Amino acid sequence: MITAPFNFVPLSEKVFFPDWADRVSHDIPFSDGESGEIEITITAKSPIFIRDHKKKEEFCHHRYPDGKKEYYIPATSIKGMVRNVLEIMSFSKMSFVDDDTYAVRDLNNKELYRDKFTAKQIYGGWLCKIGDRYIIEDCGKPARISHQEIDKLLDNRFSNYFSDNFSGREDEKIAIYKYNLANWNLKHKFKYKKKNNQQQEVYVAFESNGDDSKIKEGTLVFTGQPTKRENTGAMGDGKGFEFIFFAVKDIHPLHQDIFEKFKFAYFDERNTQPKESKDWKYWKNELENGKRVPIFFRKKQNGEIESIGLSYLYKLPYSHSIYDGLPKNHINIAPTIDLPQAIFGFINDNDSLKGRVFISHFKPIFQPTQMSEKTLILGTPRPSYYPIYIEQQINSNSYKTYMDKNFKIKGWKRYPIHKNLPSHQNETHSKVTTTFKPLKQGVEFKGKLKYHNLKPQEIGALLSAITFHNSSDFYHSLGLAKAYGYGKVQLSITDGYSIDNQNKKKSFKDKDNILFYLEKFECMMQSFVNNWHISEQLIELFTMAHEQDNKDNSNLKYLDLTEFANKKNIDYQIKEKNILQLYSKLNKIKKYNPKSLILELDKCQKLNFQKKINHQELDLEYVKKNYKNKRYIVGLFFKKYPNLKNKVNDLETTVKENIDKETLFFHSAKLDKSIVALEKFKKNFPKSEYLQEIDSLIETLKEEIKQKELEKQIKQEWEEIKGSNDKNILTNFINKYSNHNYTQEAKNILNSIQAQEEKEKREKQKQEEAKRKAQNTRGDISKIIMDLNKKKKKRKK
Repeated sequence: MITAPFNFVPLSEKVFFPDWADRVSHDIPFSDGESGEIEITITAKSPIFIRDHKKKEEFCHHRYPDGKKEYYIPATSIKGMVRNVLEIMSFSKMSFVDDDTYAVRDLNNKELYRDKFTAKQIYGGWLCKIGDRYIIEDCGKPARISHQEIDKLLDNRFSNYFSDNFSGREDEKIAIYKYNLANWNLKHKFKYKKKNNQQQEVYVAFESNGDDSKIKEGTLVFTGQPTKRENTGAMGDGKGFEFIFFAVKDIHPLHQDIFEKFKFAYFDERNTQPKESKDWKYWKNELENGKRVPIFFRKKQNGEIESIGLSYLYKLPYSHSIYDGLPKNHINIAPTIDLPQAIFGFINDNDSLKGRVFISHFKPIFQPTQMSEKTLILGTPRPSYYPIYIEQQINSNSYKTYMDKNFKIKGWKRYPIHKNLPSHQNETHSKVTTTFKPLKQGVEFKGKLKYHNLKPQEIGALLSAITFHNSSDFYHSLGLAKAYGYGKVQLSITDGYSIDNQNKKKSFKDKDNILFYLEKFECMMQSFVNNWHISEQLIELFTMAHEQDNKDNSNLKYLDLTEFANKKNIDYQIKEKNILQLYSKLNKIKKYNPKSLILELDKCQKLNFQKKINHQELDLEYVKKNYKNKRYIVGLFFKKYPNLKNKVNDLETTVKENIDKETLFFHSAKLDKSIVALEKFKKNFPKSEYLQEIDSLIETLKEEIKQKELEKQIKQEWEEIKGSNDKNILTNFINKYSNHNYTQEAKNILNSIQAQEEKEKREKQKQEEAKRKAQNTRGDISKIIMDLNKKKKKRKK
């Protein structure tokens, strides 16, 4: 059974747009406009935690110079909580939806993913940036080469790093690790060997003494290494092959929306989990610096690029974004303002409006008690998890996904109230856990909501959202860990007043005055939706806001990882247990809805609080006026009115990004740094304005090749003589290559030899001098002896 600690309030097909919204002003009052303030007390019925923006594990607080700490609930938290309830109660449009397209990589799902990654469908090439546009250099089908063959090319033990020496560290799993091991020595000659079981061409290293037939020049391309290579020869024993990209065959402009989907799939710029891909972080920098990025891609039937990725089995973007799952009245093109926007204000690409409601921070009435540290796993499935976030049909043979045209998103996400705080053990600290110190239940906070120039029905809307339409035993959810029952709060109005344009004052201490405004709001909504108070939207909202007797909390738990993966891969009809049912339809859940405050509902039906808007004409006019500066609105128009494409076909053509083929091939040839590619360009475009630059590039490349050949020759000569002690050979090398790195090495060796010779010469001289001195000494002694003998003879005489 699919369960979750959250659920959804379905979106209504109809959206309420108040007829006074375009006349909202801070300067010109409505004739029935009122201003005032509402004093509110928030009581925590379970432990509560609002994260501090500096000390993440602490409750939000302000620290005074004397060290005193004062906790508070930020105004933004209160505003978001109240606004969300009001959005549901007032049938507003879902405004805060990013038009993001999620991606899927599910090897177990044949129809959704695996069938789209056969050898016939996946191409390899290079992603390049020209100015502010992107292109794909199409190299055709990528070939394969084994790690063992790469060893021959690189003259190292590349294969060992991913079998014997692979530890599984995160930094070892990325493609950049492999490029660094290869020292970025990527361009080689390869020889065709065979086709594998997937009909991919397999190549081996070309050896100079081998057969020259079937030889191609290409570039090694590496992708990540998720697991160790076991080298058993069996299927699934780990990745042991990489890729080869051959010469560029064609060039395709890459539409900006394809590139944006690609970035989103690799979590571009994300600093929280899931974080930006390390490989993409590296390649993004290279791309901005004019380098080429190896990518894999799929094409449409017309040859246009459909999607791209950094690996062969890359994350495939869905055909549709979350926005595509909205009912058409929720898709906002021309500025149309719903009730929460009219009250709280808004800012977006289309327009902006300053709010007429101002909320203070909420401070505790008495010093709260901080509880011991809690460590929990607070992760939640992303909206890409279609069994939960998309409406599913019971008895269907497959799940609806973002690939389907007519899917619908589930609605407003809410956390059902827990009757009791679930018992749980603190988790071990890890990357996926969150540690926090909640405040003990029972703490009370007090603050104020001030408003300016609101109509009575707008004041009633605020009061209704705060008090759940004057219903008792209903709760808001606030702060962190709502999935575990934290943050259950009740709001009560303790004071306040409202003053109309005639300076008449109504006190909110008088409950009848509160009822007066609530009835105004209800009457407005009853006139828009028959039996508003028992509509599906309000039933789900109020049922989730009420405590339920679910002692075992079996309905309010996350799926474990095994269930999470398996639920997507059902191979039988979808039953109730395989979808996340609406909360009110779960077992042992009692339905709730607000009680109507108006006895005569038929009177409300005669009123009209909504201006009749021709959205189609309004949207079309807005698109025609603004499409040049806001290109995305053309796509929104197609989503909202799929049958009216003919109305803006000319705009679609204007919006499309076009770069002439000549320019594309020119930049491709430049990036490739290949004389063959440049000569091919000259042949294909003999009258091109780029010919002079092409010729200059060819000369530069020839000089570079000549230099490389000379470098190779010098290296080869040096390898042959670097062990020699022959001064003549070294001197000739130095004279021949006077300005080279090896020349200095040769000089060092020559200097060493000469120094050794000098040392030996000095040693010899010393020895000769010592011998001479010894000889002189012996001569002196002989003379002395002779003199002594002569003197002795004279004495005898």
